[in-house]
Amino acid sequence: MAQLKLGESSVSDLARPYNMSLPAVTKHIKVLEKAGLITKTKEAQWRPCKLKEDGLKEVSDWIEEYRAYWEASFDRLEVYLKSVTAEKEIEKLENQASDQKESSAMQGKKGRKMVAKNQTAKAKSNELRLTRVYDAPVKLVWDAWTDPAKAALWWGPRGFTITTHSKDLRVGGHWHYTMHGPDGVDYPNKTVYFEVEECAKLVYDHGGNDEQAPLFRVTVLFSESNGKTTMDMCMTFATPEVAEELGKFIKKAGGNGTWDRLAEYLEKSSTSKEIFVINRSFGAPIETVFEMWINPDHLSKWLPPQGCDMQVIKADVKVGGGNFYSMGDGAAMKLYGRLQYLEIDKPHRLVYTQQFCDEHENVSSHPMAPCWPATMITTVIFSEEGDEQTRVTVTFECAAGTSPDELAAFVAERGGMTQGWTGSFDKLEDYLALRLSK
Repeated sequence: MAQLKLGESSVSDLARPYNMSLPAVTKHIKVLEKAGLITKTKEAQWRPCKLKEDGLKEVSDWIEEYRAYWEASFDRLEVYLKSVTAEKEIEKLENQASDQKESSAMQGKKGRKMVAKNQTAKAKSNELRLTRVYDAPVKLVWDAWTDPAKAALWWGPRGFTITTHSKDLRVGGHWHYTMHGPDGVDYPNKTVYFEVEECAKLVYDHGGNDEQAPLFRVTVLFSESNGKTTMDMCMTFATPEVAEELGKFIKKAGGNGTWDRLAEYLEKSSTSKEIFVINRSFGAPIETVFEMWINPDHLSKWLPPQGCDMQVIKADVKVGGGNFYSMGDGAAMKLYGRLQYLEIDKPHRLVYTQQFCDEHENVSSHPMAPCWPATMITTVIFSEEGDEQTRVTVTFECAAGTSPDELAAFVAERGGMTQGWTGSFDKLEDYLALRLSK
């Protein structure tokens, strides 16, 4: 396999480095061919072997499922271990505060101040907050949350589905459902509602069921302005440590993709349009994050998928202008593409088209996805989230003239796009941290 990565090769060439007979090597090659990992072509009397990329992708996807499954399992174990020790840590802190209080009047006063200060810090850090603005009226958003049939179309990370067993939307009521992971693992959930204000507020516990306590409490506020709905969510955890660990787990497990899926569902419900949405918050000022996107020198450092590099061949950053670029992984195959800017509203908004091209900048199809839409429209929104924090929202949609088969291919690839953008965003986080540290 390693030899074939370098290019086509005959059976004799493949056998040469090994202390094996030619018939024995041929048997091995037949196994690989039957497994769909290599193919044999015909050139005159020769039948050279070459790698079959589709087969390798299936292997990669299969391995990735198990890797994600075990990483998620270990993350849940780590979170669980921290949660079961949280009460002991709190008790330890309380005992320390009590000892300080009894030592002397001065020391006690100082100790109480320190404990109060620590408690204030904890009250702030044991919460995770999230804000999203959806281009839909609040009634549509509320129904998407509260109608089990509609929630089943978007609830959970990408690749997950849910089955609702019962739902009683009232104070003291339950939503009993099971989440089904793409790896076949089921996650039973029993949500308990504490506050229900129609189209305005929900308060409930999340992550619990008949056999385990909830992981955290959720408060969601809904408000409408100019036909758009703002969703403010606060997740409150037992301790700051649990909040930090679960925050990492939610990010790694793709939990924030739930709210991207909600945006896609709302768009389809409102306009019948299929879109792809992904968000990420970055610890950098909005002007800096915008510059990472608009400056070709910066863009080429983080945009290409993991293991690939990008070269901007031509750049004309203005409305009506665009970039022509290449991407490759160092192997023989190299992709070319171009984008054209439709809107540039610094530092808040970018809109541009994307197309695959050949090396002469002629529009072509993706060599591995010939049914992919010829032209995609990308909208990038940059929003400030407090000091030195910027949220980026990327929206993909197909341009006019896309065929039904191309649209179906686009919808089917949302999981792959999520994986690709997640890798690029991870690279952008690292690149921003490196630049901000200088």
